[in-house]
Amino acid sequence: MKRVVSGLAVAGFLSLATVFSPIPAKAVNCDTIPPRPPIQFDSVHVFQYNGGASCWGWTAPDGTPYAIMGAGDGVGFVDVATMTQVGFVSAQPCSWRELKTYRHYCYVVSECTGDKQGMMIIDLQYLPDSVHYIGSYSNLPNVRSHCISIDTARAYCYLVRQNYTGFRIVNLSNPEAPFDEGSVTTGYLHDMTAFNDTVYAAEGYNSAFSIWDCTNKASPVQLAHVTIPGNGFVHNLWPTSDRRFLASTEELPDFRTMKFWNIENLTNIFKVGEYLGPGGIPHNAHIEGKYIYLSHYSSGVSVLDISTPECLQEAKRFDTYTASDNPDFVGCWGVFPHTNNTGYVYASNIDGRLFIFHTNIVNADFAGTPHLGSAPLSVDFKDTSPGHPTAWNWDFGDGSSSTLQNPSHVFNAGIWNVSMTATLPSGNGSMSRPAFITALAETLMVADTSLPPNAALYWDIRYDNHLPIYAFNLPIDLSNSPEIAIFDSISTVGCRTAYFEQQVLSYDDRPDGQAAIKLMANNGGGSPPLAPGSGPIARVYFHILPGAVLGQQVVMTMPTVGSGHSLNAAAATTTFVPNLELGTLTVVQGCSCTCRADPVCDGSVDVLDVTSTINVAFRGTAATVDPACNQAARTDVDCNGSTDILDVVTMINVAFRGLNAGTAFCNPCTR
Repeated sequence: MKRVVSGLAVAGFLSLATVFSPIPAKAVNCDTIPPRPPIQFDSVHVFQYNGGASCWGWTAPDGTPYAIMGAGDGVGFVDVATMTQVGFVSAQPCSWRELKTYRHYCYVVSECTGDKQGMMIIDLQYLPDSVHYIGSYSNLPNVRSHCISIDTARAYCYLVRQNYTGFRIVNLSNPEAPFDEGSVTTGYLHDMTAFNDTVYAAEGYNSAFSIWDCTNKASPVQLAHVTIPGNGFVHNLWPTSDRRFLASTEELPDFRTMKFWNIENLTNIFKVGEYLGPGGIPHNAHIEGKYIYLSHYSSGVSVLDISTPECLQEAKRFDTYTASDNPDFVGCWGVFPHTNNTGYVYASNIDGRLFIFHTNIVNADFAGTPHLGSAPLSVDFKDTSPGHPTAWNWDFGDGSSSTLQNPSHVFNAGIWNVSMTATLPSGNGSMSRPAFITALAETLMVADTSLPPNAALYWDIRYDNHLPIYAFNLPIDLSNSPEIAIFDSISTVGCRTAYFEQQVLSYDDRPDGQAAIKLMANNGGGSPPLAPGSGPIARVYFHILPGAVLGQQVVMTMPTVGSGHSLNAAAATTTFVPNLELGTLTVVQGCSCTCRADPVCDGSVDVLDVTSTINVAFRGTAATVDPACNQAARTDVDCNGSTDILDVVTMINVAFRGLNAGTAFCNPCTR
């Protein structure tokens, strides 16, 4: 009968769960990555305003692109198709303005007071003829806001609070009549970016960024919080479209880099790359397709290829700084690349210049769900390329391909790279995502076995893995302990994990049948992760009590309450629960060994048995236990508890030198 354990002990044990920990970011030799094709900026147009800050863009229903400039005395609009200024909304003078668009509206914030304070609402539907100022949303006393982000998919606007302590959540279901619906406190906050109810908050002087689930506007939940090393002022954040990576900037004049983070596992966010232009102050980063567009105060616009996240490559730089500029009041404030695959990129300088570049960049993008699951894994893909592609070519990384716009594909076990090329009127664009799909066939196994009363045994925990594993925290629970079985120890001797540098009991209640072993491959010595393969990762040693009754059973389980297996292979951090095939031991009638000293169990002691004994003693082969024998391994001929040189010598003497087996072996073969 299963014992009753105190609630405290059970809770403490189960909270450990069965954890397969992440491998650190993969080491990539960036010198082996070939240079990316150069990017062309084939035309540049410059418009002058009275001071400037942020820029943005809007594409009209007829496909006409418009550039929008946050000027020192208002907001300017440029028809990019004709390169003409087509509208201006004046406002009180202000050092900076931030703006975003939703549907045919432009929303503008600043820290000004007086006329048009709060969030300005401008109607763009009459362009190129005119723009209409609708009014301002102030919601006193929180009138001013340094930055704004709009989740266009959910119709919500996010505004930095006037006192920089967090952000407000504003409902745009009626675009001309917004209303507050919630708020978040972060400490200091400078800027945020919102997509699909997830907000990426740049916490400025907190030297940190946080990620928030704002599905419930009344009660947002913090998903992650990351402190930036070196006390950097975290200025802005922008995630990749698949939400696997995140760019962060630090607005400080002491050469702080733009950092690129892996955010796939929100409990294990880590930096994979960084970049700094010669000007030394990265300000705003945007990501479109496979490129980061970065505005630098005195380095202009940098375009970085992120096809290999660990090896950011500068593909193009356009310097908007000139020698005549006042170095104390100049710089590229903002950049806007989201122009619906027209090839245009907008950039704004603090001195009031709005730059409109035309490039040969064609972006392709895609989504795929699910990213992770048990093999065979069926994944639905969707083309999300901006513009209007007319043809597609998918490569699923396993030898299969498709020319459908939104294909489905079934993946066998493994980690798979996926790429897609889209054909657009402006040319071909491509997107490649390494380690995008993880199809799992990982299995923890404990084989059924039997043992007589008053006998000892070790029980292998086998792991079939297709992905490399860096660390385990593996709980073990033996039923009917201590009633009929005693949990003696856990060991990795003879296991695939024997080389792991850290091997400690992270939980120990063996008298009650429970323990957990923590194994880490690299604990400072540089050992590699456990390679894909099959075999034991740990052995549980125990013995059956003399009073055990025939037919009683001991079941070994690995508790799954709260369990998660987190691992990283090819820089793809995933979380999963593997298949569990648990084992049962049945108490049987004891009897003499039938195969001691005859490990191959063929009825004779010969060269095969000698070879088997040598393999166990010196070559790491797992010893075989005779299920009918209440002692140690078949190759342990002197019954001292291990297979060693003495057993090899004795086996050779019996096989080749005429030594009598009855006198040489403690329990000779009786077959």
